[in-house]
Amino acid sequence: MASLKDLRLRIKSLRNTIKITSAMKMVSASKLRRAKEASIHSKPFMENLNGILNRVLENQENLNNPLFKSREVKTIRYLIITSDRGLCGGFNNNLLKYFLTHIDKSVPQIQIEVLGKKAKDFLSRRLPNPILQHSVISAAPKYETAQTIAYKAIEAFQNNEIDKVVVVYNQFISTLTQKPLIQDLIPVQHSKKQTSFSNKDYIFEPNAQDLLKTLLPKQISLQLFQALLDNAAGEHAARMTAMDNATSNAKELINLLTIKMNRARQAAITTELTEIVSGAESLKN
Repeated sequence: MASLKDLRLRIKSLRNTIKITSAMKMVSASKLRRAKEASIHSKPFMENLNGILNRVLENQENLNNPLFKSREVKTIRYLIITSDRGLCGGFNNNLLKYFLTHIDKSVPQIQIEVLGKKAKDFLSRRLPNPILQHSVISAAPKYETAQTIAYKAIEAFQNNEIDKVVVVYNQFISTLTQKPLIQDLIPVQHSKKQTSFSNKDYIFEPNAQDLLKTLLPKQISLQLFQALLDNAAGEHAARMTAMDNATSNAKELINLLTIKMNRARQAAITTELTEIVSGAESLKN
């Protein structure tokens, strides 16, 4: 049985742990609010951009842009988004295990580009494929970062270096739920939908093909940026939940150790009283 001194030290250590986990929970809650706002505010821009693309495509009989063209997939590039920091429960491991079970093994060549330190640490020990590039992604991603990564993938696709680009990330559903998601990024999937603008004739300046050359890379970049924002919000939510659970577990341990400490102290007092009584009795004799 642990001594009273050991129990007191463990309780003191747990109380210090509670201070840290409580502070981290509050910080994550604050960052989560800002991350959710960033994710929500970017969606209307993406919807409007998709609306403009639809109007351009509705007036095009032939889609000659190379970003639309599907071909036999001989080389696929996975963009895997995780956090750079830990202490967020199973947030990263769940995503990476999901990726390993859904990876397309029929493709002859697989390229892995990781966006986040945790993916690099995890996959470098489990995949024979060398990691193409490792990018550090902050918990508050910027559009410029997504644009740089997306434009590099677009260039590789247009040069026939890769045949498909897929993004893997945690979709933010709610504070308690983040869903692993694998989403095709390139080639762009598009189906012509009938909208309220379908019967209207538009004059494009510049022409529609030139507009597509400008808008499609921006749409791909924005789609990747939205994935980064969703993943960032999920990271903060997962860390907040993990720190809340850690705080609750520490409090439960303190209660158990306090009971043990009280029992040990009572046993020590009883032993001392017994020794005193025994000594007094021996003196009488």
